[in-house]
Amino acid sequence: MRSEGEEQTGFRGTMPSSNVDVHEMKIGPVTFQVAFGDITKEEADVIVNSTSKAFNLKAGVSRAILECAGQNVEMACSHLAEKGNSDYIVTEGGLLRCKNIVHVIGGSDVKQSIFFVLQECEKRKYSSVCLPAIGTGNAQKDPEEVANAMIDAIEDSIQNGMLQSVKKVKVVIFLPHLLDVFCDSMKKREASLASLQPSLRSKLTSFMKSPSPFPQKQNPLVLKKKTESASFQVCGESGKCIKNVVSWIQDLITKELCPYTYEDECIKDFNEKEYQKLNELQENLNIAICLDYKRALIEVFGLGKDLTQARNAIEEMIKGMRLAKEQKSQAELISEFIEWQYCKNSTFQSFDKITNLQLETAWKAKKRKTVVKINHQSYTVDLTTHTATDAKGHSLPVQRLMKSEVKTPEHWDDMKQQDFCVVELQPGHAEYNTVASKFNQTCSHFCIEKIERIQNPDLWNCYQTRKKTMDTKNGHKNNEKQLFHGTDADSVPHVNRNGFNRSYAGKNAVAYGKGTYFAVDACYSANDIYSRPDSHGRKHMYYVRVLTGNYTRGNHSLIVPPPKSPENPTDLYDTVTDCVRNPHLFVVFYDYQAYPEYLITFTN
Repeated sequence: MRSEGEEQTGFRGTMPSSNVDVHEMKIGPVTFQVAFGDITKEEADVIVNSTSKAFNLKAGVSRAILECAGQNVEMACSHLAEKGNSDYIVTEGGLLRCKNIVHVIGGSDVKQSIFFVLQECEKRKYSSVCLPAIGTGNAQKDPEEVANAMIDAIEDSIQNGMLQSVKKVKVVIFLPHLLDVFCDSMKKREASLASLQPSLRSKLTSFMKSPSPFPQKQNPLVLKKKTESASFQVCGESGKCIKNVVSWIQDLITKELCPYTYEDECIKDFNEKEYQKLNELQENLNIAICLDYKRALIEVFGLGKDLTQARNAIEEMIKGMRLAKEQKSQAELISEFIEWQYCKNSTFQSFDKITNLQLETAWKAKKRKTVVKINHQSYTVDLTTHTATDAKGHSLPVQRLMKSEVKTPEHWDDMKQQDFCVVELQPGHAEYNTVASKFNQTCSHFCIEKIERIQNPDLWNCYQTRKKTMDTKNGHKNNEKQLFHGTDADSVPHVNRNGFNRSYAGKNAVAYGKGTYFAVDACYSANDIYSRPDSHGRKHMYYVRVLTGNYTRGNHSLIVPPPKSPENPTDLYDTVTDCVRNPHLFVVFYDYQAYPEYLITFTN
């Protein structure tokens, strides 16, 4: 660390300056500066205001910032603060020489506040930020801890690859005695970073640093790497000459290194097993890996073949996780309605949820036999005789129970002891007219050939049980919508009997998640992509009862709905949509969350 007026002698130096009151150090590609002065006179893309929880502090530096920024900024700050529950707010720069002001809470965690500021800068592609000694005023934080937290935040942000645009972070000290504290912290940190600092690009930091060997799911991390750091000492006749050489080295390394980025919600579920697998890849290949749990992002840096091999292994690992996650979610859901049991010592005991799903899937597929584990021993279950037999010929009785029975609708026709049936509605009857009217609102140019009611008591029972559970969970009964779903003739028998289960999910679309898509308007489902005409020109569309519940916007990587809050990852939304304010479609990820009530056959 040195003053700007000193001559540049190495990579860590900067261009000469006449301003001897500015002290700086290089943290990767970021110049970190500390200076005594008035922050309201500074020029930067972002100026930070350290304020109170109510964002209305009128004392010290905060007062000076608000007064110099002007009344419009103060009013905007007050308006945004009224919305509540914000860790920080962003306003225009007003009369200050900046584009935006980020208002952070001085009493909050300083490191987290710096993360917020850097995040906002990156979002806007800003290169410079100027901030006070956050929390050292009214919040009375230890100045040394504040200085260390600021440097930690910058270092961590570089390490996880978050900083692409930010090149300069300047702390402006209002109280003279704090300058020495910050300078001492910089000297200590520069000494500790001496062996790590030669990283030429923030993206390459993963090759140079070795963080904790265990993943911290709240923050990004770089996996430990055996690669030794390479130090460069650059000397030259002038700062411009050195700058050109450094730029040439950076370009050379960038050309050799191929970055690979993969984004998937499953990355948030990585645990020690996956972490160990990634470390093994690094041990065996010339690559470096950076994980960002918060953004569900994995970045790999390496050369040609090694990068390709790592990419294939990572994608295969995530594919396995997706399948396991999907299976677990389905198992949880099925267990709400169906329970398979085996009898041992004259007592029926429940199978575990995964085995319960396996048996139910085999039963619905009309398989005769399937192999399961009972107390770690293999048994062959005969689904026709409902017996489970081990290798020695010992047999156990097996039974399938419906957890609750729901009355079938009174308007249904007599089932005549069938497990399901399809009833054609008569044109002119009220039920027919209701469905036809809804269809014709956006599809009047099509000709309805027939409308059929799907009567499937098993499916109806599971759907209604699921509805009851959702009504209780969400605290209201406004969880159901009637939507449309276009399909092809070959899929009709499957949907009539099994509904829109997992094997059907993602058949026509995946833009908002790998689930089953339902449209608000019939015209969407009437598209030939979804309701593909058969050889006679007939098209097929279901009018479906769908439990949309609480929903949010989806994305292509979802295999289950996302959590409502990161703090409670098990409390998920019920469905996702394309637009929360004005939905055009909904995506369902679970069996029994949609009932195919009517089948409309139509032609152009």
